[in-house]
Amino acid sequence: MTAHARCVLAVCAGMVASAALAGPKLVSNPVADGAILVDGRFRDWDARVPFPDDSDEDDTPSDLLDWQRAAVAHDRGQFYFYYRNRGPLVLGSAFNAFVDTDSSRATGFRGALEDFPIGGDFMVQGSTVYAYAGAGTDWSWSPVANAAAVVTNRELEISIPRSVFGSTTKLDVVFYGDNTAYDSGGTLIDLYPDEFTRPPGSGPYFSYAVTRPVSNPVSSTAISVDGAFSDWAAYEGFGPDGDEPGGAADRLDWDE
Repeated sequence: MTAHARCVLAVCAGMVASAALAGPKLVSNPVADGAILVDGRFRDWDARVPFPDDSDEDDTPSDLLDWQRAAVAHDRGQFYFYYRNRGPLVLGSAFNAFVDTDSSRATGFRGALEDFPIGGDFMVQGSTVYAYAGAGTDWSWSPVANAAAVVTNRELEISIPRSVFGSTTKLDVVFYGDNTAYDSGGTLIDLYPDEFTRPPGSGPYFSYAVTRPVSNPVSSTAISVDGAFSDWAAYEGFGPDGDEPGGAADRLDWDE
């Protein structure tokens, strides 16, 4: 297992890439065990809902990383990540996914300039998973798992045991591409969603719901629409929603 997480140069230096803004997106792709195989064929991703495509960056031939698409799926034991690059994909420390597993920006890595929209509790750098061990803005990570990863041409799929991320019900994710990690002379910093550091601390990010089928059959008189709500106590919900960074004028913020 890799001993140290490579410091993503632009993150440590507070650099950002300029591109069009993309909005946050909530998706969920629960699959049956064995429905996704990490084998370098990618047809098992055809039926999955990806995050919105990233814009085509103003890159140069030296910039090997240019995000096009990413997706997440899960079964009972694994999380699966899918990446598509705009050119041949060379996996390494240039590819970074920061993952918030507790929906709290206060408990994870928020960027060196405190400009990340999430608190990254984990980082998937290349095929190594790291847990954050710092105070919020310092670069301090501990390796916790090596992920199974297979690259074919410009696509990648990764498998990570669900136990690594704990009993989370939602993943908030941003993807950070750092072309300075290669020896090709590239300089492009590709943020996905675009400009997720703007405005600082409240930019866009992606969310992934860790769902399972929920069913609550009841008799015709079991629930009364009377504002008392105690008759809901025995039924299973969809899980809590994260506390959003809204303002005083925002009166709606889903809880559960």
